[in-house]
Amino acid sequence: MEYNQISCSLFDRLESLAVSSRIIEIKYLTSEEKEDKVKGFIKNIFSENKAEFLLINGIKIRLDKILSITEF
Repeated sequence: MEYNQISCSLFDRLESLAVSSRIIEIKYLTSEEKEDKVKGFIKNIFSENKAEFLLINGIKIRLDKILSITEF
């Protein structure tokens, strides 16, 4: 599946949340296109195979599959 570039503002927001170690909840689509959510803090943001991902609670999420972010 081709990666769809996310907006710069979303990427900047994710970087800010990662640096500040804020607790967040992310709703996202899994590789099976099912909606899921995870709560925690972003451990890393990285590129792999021409796509961008974040790591939260041991879960690797493609940035273009994020549906919403809630800050706590």
